[in-house]
Amino acid sequence: MEKIDLKLAFLSTYPPSRCGIATFASSLIENLEHYLNSQIKIIAVSDLKQAYPPQVIFEINQNQKQSYFEAAKMINTSSIEVVILQHEYGIFGGEDGEYILNFLENINKPIVTSLHSVLHVHSTHRKLLTQKILNLSNSVVVMTKAAKKILLETMDIQAEKIFVVPHGVPNVRFDEKDKIKDFLGLDNKKVVSTFGLLNRGKGIELAISSVSELVSTYPDILYLIIGVTHPKILEKEGEQYRRSLMRQVKEMKLTNNVRFIDSYLDYYDLVCYLKATDVYLAPQLDLNQAFSGTISYALGCGCVVVSSPTSYAKEVLSDGRGVIVEPKSEKISNELKKIFTSEDSIKKTALKSYRYARSMTWHQVGLKYLDVIEKNLFINNDGWAQRLPNFKSPPPLNHLLNNTTDFGLYQHMIGSTPNIEFGYSLDDQARALIACHELSYNFTDLKVEKYKKVYLSFLDNAIDNKGRIHNFFSDAQKYIDKNASADSIARSFWALSCCKEDSRYKIKTNKILSIYQNKLNFDHVKPISYSLLGYTNLKNKEMTILLADKLIERFSQTSNKSWQWFEDELTWANAIVILSLCKAYKLTKNSIYLSTALKSLKFLEKHSIVSGYPAPIGQKKWYKRNKCRSLFDQQPIEVADMVMLYNELFYITGEKKYKDKAFFWFGWYFGNNMNNVLIFDPITKGVCDGLSKNGVNKNQGAESIVTYLMAYSSFNKPI
Repeated sequence: MEKIDLKLAFLSTYPPSRCGIATFASSLIENLEHYLNSQIKIIAVSDLKQAYPPQVIFEINQNQKQSYFEAAKMINTSSIEVVILQHEYGIFGGEDGEYILNFLENINKPIVTSLHSVLHVHSTHRKLLTQKILNLSNSVVVMTKAAKKILLETMDIQAEKIFVVPHGVPNVRFDEKDKIKDFLGLDNKKVVSTFGLLNRGKGIELAISSVSELVSTYPDILYLIIGVTHPKILEKEGEQYRRSLMRQVKEMKLTNNVRFIDSYLDYYDLVCYLKATDVYLAPQLDLNQAFSGTISYALGCGCVVVSSPTSYAKEVLSDGRGVIVEPKSEKISNELKKIFTSEDSIKKTALKSYRYARSMTWHQVGLKYLDVIEKNLFINNDGWAQRLPNFKSPPPLNHLLNNTTDFGLYQHMIGSTPNIEFGYSLDDQARALIACHELSYNFTDLKVEKYKKVYLSFLDNAIDNKGRIHNFFSDAQKYIDKNASADSIARSFWALSCCKEDSRYKIKTNKILSIYQNKLNFDHVKPISYSLLGYTNLKNKEMTILLADKLIERFSQTSNKSWQWFEDELTWANAIVILSLCKAYKLTKNSIYLSTALKSLKFLEKHSIVSGYPAPIGQKKWYKRNKCRSLFDQQPIEVADMVMLYNELFYITGEKKYKDKAFFWFGWYFGNNMNNVLIFDPITKGVCDGLSKNGVNKNQGAESIVTYLMAYSSFNKPI
């Protein structure tokens, strides 16, 4: 095979660290490099300083959170194209290994995550952590179909994102057992073995007891216990477990039939022992084990495998390729007796397992990984498109509805939980009213009427007995400001105009609408724009022309060849101004409204695309004429407004490019942004409050979700 130019990095434990994942990573890297022109780089994770080989370019201190961030920072500035993460909860720092998020949330390269544990049952913390890891990974690799099924049943993940690639096995000949037995001095022995880092979960004591039941019938049986004690166990209790096993062997008078090989064998020596093994025992006590490298290697070396009923064993040993047995000594011994009764049966089962494992040899696994990796090479350009929702189906409303009381939608959140200190705002209720109205129109089965009433009532309750309108209310439902802003009143007017024709609320809406209409202020561009959206909904041509002409006048007064805008700065809700002119054009057919809209859009686009990503003006600092724009903090409302604008232009012109741009901008929520991170949270169904320099603002406030829902709805009909 011709070698390809592809720069990869692995994040994993790595030799000389002694663990199964380090061995797995080393074998996979060695075989992948056969197909690459450049050496794979390694970010090694350990809690100890190790003497690593030169290809280890960064050492993550397992228990230092900052170390994960530094690793991401280094990779971001390198030529690495894809990062392959080997994930197991126990190899990273923090609760359940949560420090790995500090790497994943800050990396801007595609991530392929290989899961070494896939569990049916999680603690609340571990489930949330796992979901975040899946969200932040571009592709996920598991080793069995059963593991993929578990992920699809227990996690929020697309099937297309999960790839099944088996655990690698040695590429050896089947017909060398007797030759290797002679070489190892094991000739004329019935060899049973278990290998791996010794720990209490391996159930070795059960295997020893089962062997004791066979010695009288098969005095030539020899059980090899291969491997050193797990380093973490050594730290906690030293060699207590090994010594207990040695005492058990002595008490059962098995010193001639059980042999401890207390060494961390290299690949060649390990394979030799497995090739000499007749029956491989895997009596592990933890039946939730998703994968087993030891069983895989035993299959690949043509052993008859006897294993506890883990999901991995049940899949790979089915169809007569091995034996499944409960982890009880008498049951294991019974199966061993059956196996050794017939030499012919041993060879048939061993050959079946060997043939099955031919598709699992390391060089084949390397090719399969290469296929997954290559699918991620252009993830920064179009990977987000795979995550876009189906706009023909209603969006999930969990977050919106969970944070709405009988009074209204809470304004701010800590994470996805209401921060009641800040109470409620009129702005959010107005947008929520628009979102629910549009969604109920587009998706008739969506039950949101109760919530529409709540938001509409809030707009009514915001008017005090003196006719003043208020924006901010405490959790105790008392207003805490003197007057609402011109922006808030105009947005509410727009919201009420959307609902005016709904017969269920017509009387109430008309009454409130007239009060808000009388409070409109046309001194500034944004209130003019929101008011214009309201008047176009009301089909009021006179006011539409009056307000649209005001915007045209502002544009003429402020713009020049290099600054094609309505004000001397780009701030918030910029696309709303253009959207309102498009609506005015649709009602009046005055071409100057559309031409000005397109001219100003071209200017806004010029300053809202950075490195090929949608990048709305950051709220950290507004973009003033002849000054520098702020890249962060980018807000969801800006993105939503752009999506609504492009969809409106598509409906007006029929030009597909505008629909494509709407998808492109909506992709910002799903990773098409400068940090390549998810803004939409697939667990809470909320939307993070912004894109910051180092990731995301993880709070999921009202404005973020309601504007997302407005943008979502605009794919079905104009807002």
